[in-house]
Amino acid sequence: MRIICCDDDAEVGKQMECYLQEYFEKYNLAQPEYEYFGSGEELLRDERDADIAFLDVEMPEINGIYVGTELKQRKPNIIIFIVIYYRQTVRIIIVIAVISDYWRTERFFTVLLCRLGYKVIPFP
Repeated sequence: MRIICCDDDAEVGKQMECYLQEYFEKYNLAQPEYEYFGSGEELLRDERDADIAFLDVEMPEINGIYVGTELKQRKPNIIIFIVIYYRQTVRIIIVIAVISDYWRTERFFTVLLCRLGYKVIPFP
């Protein structure tokens, strides 16, 4: 499995990777390959397959909506999340489209892994 993150803020990409690594580790699942891209242009030049993409909605040249549309045309089975975040003091708060309540929770990752076909312990 390959998970990609595209955001013009490398700190956000690194934090997402940490959250995902912790979850996969907790359930003794094989760690996927993670890759960070600092711009939409850079990501669209990459021709390798990916299973999941986390895309920042606001980026300087090409926004995440456009990048997601292009990825979906090239890779119809990819699961795409549009990421919106804002900084409040030192903490980064990440919201993913409509499912903002699920980010950084076990429920979000359980739903995500079930969608990918993994058998995981259901959340309460």
